Amino acid sequence: MKRILPLLALLLMSVAFMQAQTQNTLRNEPITLLDQDWEDSWKGWTCFSMEGENCEWSIGESHGNHFAQCNAQNQGVCECWLISPSFSLNDISEATLSFKTARYYEGFNIGSDIEVSFSNDYYGQDPTMATWTALPCTLAFSNEWSESGPISLDAFEGDRCRIAFRSISTENNASGWKIDDIMLTANKPVESFSITVLEPEHGRLSASQTEAVTGDTICITAIPDPNYVLSSLTVREATFLFPQSVELFDDYCFVMPAFDVVIRATFSKTELPIIHGGTMKLEPICAGDPLQLVAPEVDNADYGEWQISPNDSFDIYMTYTDQQLDASFDGWKLRYMAVNEAGTAYSQKAIITVYPNIEESEIAQIVGKKCGTNIEHILVYPVAGLYYQWYYNNEPMTNTAQYIHNENGLKTGTYRVEVSHFKDANGLRCSVSSDTYEVRPRSFVSSNPLKRDVPFFLENDGEGEGWLNVYSADGRKVHSQWLSEGQNVVSLDLKSGLYVFSMTNSHGTTTEKVIIQ
Repeated sequence: MKRILPLLALLLMSVAFMQAQTQNTLRNEPITLLDQDWEDSWKGWTCFSMEGENCEWSIGESHGNHFAQCNAQNQGVCECWLISPSFSLNDISEATLSFKTARYYEGFNIGSDIEVSFSNDYYGQDPTMATWTALPCTLAFSNEWSESGPISLDAFEGDRCRIAFRSISTENNASGWKIDDIMLTANKPVESFSITVLEPEHGRLSASQTEAVTGDTICITAIPDPNYVLSSLTVREATFLFPQSVELFDDYCFVMPAFDVVIRATFSKTELPIIHGGTMKLEPICAGDPLQLVAPEVDNADYGEWQISPNDSFDIYMTYTDQQLDASFDGWKLRYMAVNEAGTAYSQKAIITVYPNIEESEIAQIVGKKCGTNIEHILVYPVAGLYYQWYYNNEPMTNTAQYIHNENGLKTGTYRVEVSHFKDANGLRCSVSSDTYEVRPRSFVSSNPLKRDVPFFLENDGEGEGWLNVYSADGRKVHSQWLSEGQNVVSLDLKSGLYVFSMTNSHGTTTEKVIIQ
C-alpha cells in the first residue's frame, strides 16, 4: 500500500499536468475560399443557360486582362447563371466576398439586369430548384470597372455553399456584364501548441516560435559558451509520463506535432584547439600584392582559416587565402581561426598595412627648365609631397626633393626619379620610375657645321662680356674675339676643317667642336 500511494500521487500529478497542457489557445488564420481572376480558365465555375438561344457566360479578354462576360444585347429574352464551386462556411468567421463589375453599352438600359446571390442547398442541377438569397452590393453603371465593396457572409452557414451571378434580359431591357477578381476570404480558428525552452547551463538556447500550429517548421538556435560544446539536444512532449520524442531534421529543426513540446539542451566542457606561432606581425605590402603568411601550428584542429576584417570585432569578415589586396584594405585586421568539436579559437590580431601605388598618370615626364642655353632645373610634376629618389647616369643621388637645380647648369648625362608615398629603411616602397631625361652639352653656335666665309651667330649666355678663342685641330689658336653679352655676329676667314671653339664668360669656359665646310 505504501508503494502504491507515491505512484498514485505521481499519476494524479501527470493527469493534472496534461489537463493543463490541453487548454491550448485558438487563433484565427486567414483562409481563401474563392479566388477567381479568370487567368487560369474556369477553375470549377459552371454556367447554366435557362432561357435564350445564344445567352451564355464566356471568358473575355481586353488589354491582356481576362474576365467572365455575358452579352445579351440583341438576344431577346435571356437568363444565364454563373455559379461558383462549393465551399464551407462552418467553423469560420468574418467571411467576406468582393468582386469587380463593368457593363457593356454604357448609358443604355440601366436596370437590375444582374443579380448576385447565395445558396447552401444547390447540388449542381437546375439552379432554380435551389434557395437563393440576394446579396446587397455595388454594381457598375458604365464600362469602367467598379468595386462591389465588402459583402459579409457571416449570416450564412453550410458545407455546400455557392455564389451565383444571374444575368437577366428581356426584349426591352438587355445589356452585357463583365465580372473579375472574385475573392472570398475568412478566418478559421486553429489550435496552437506551446513551445517551452528550458534554460541550459553553459550556453544559450532559443526557438524560432513560442507557439505553433501542427505542421509548422520550428528551428532551434543553440550557442555554447566559450570552451563548451553542444552535447545533446532533445524535443519531447510536455508531459511527465511517457513523453513522445520529436524527430529533428537538419540537426536543429522539427515539425510541430499536435501537442505541447519542451526543448532541452546540454553543453559540456571540452578543450579548444591551441594556436602556436604563425604570422602575427605583418610586413607592409604594396597595393595589388598578396599577404605573405605563415600558417600557425594548431593542436587538435579540424579546420583552420585566415580571416580579415575592417574592424576589431570581426562581426563582418572575409576568408583570406592569397587574394591580392588594394589600398582600400589598409588598416584591416588579420587573425587565424581554428575549429574542432570543442569550439573555436582565435590567434592574436595583426594590422594590415597596404602601401598605395603611384598611378602612371600621376608621375608624367620629368621636365628640364632652361636658363639661356643651360639646363639648370629638372622638375617632376604634378605630384608633390611624396618621396623621391633621383638617379644620375643610373647611380643614386643624395637629392630627395621634387626637383634638381644648379644655377650654373646641370652636368650632362641622364636623370630619372623614383616616386612613392612611403619609404622605410630599405628605401622607397611601391615606387614608380619616371622616364629618363638627358642633359646634353650646350651649343653656343647658331649651327654646326658652319659654312666657310658665312657669318654666324654666337650666344654669350654669361653675365657681362666674354671671349672667344678658336683652335685648329693641331691645337694652334687661329682666331680670338671679344664677345658682348647676348647674341654676337662672328665672321671667320678659315679653311674648311675641324676646329675647337672655346668661350669664356661668367659661367666659366665651355668648349665645342665645330666643323667648317
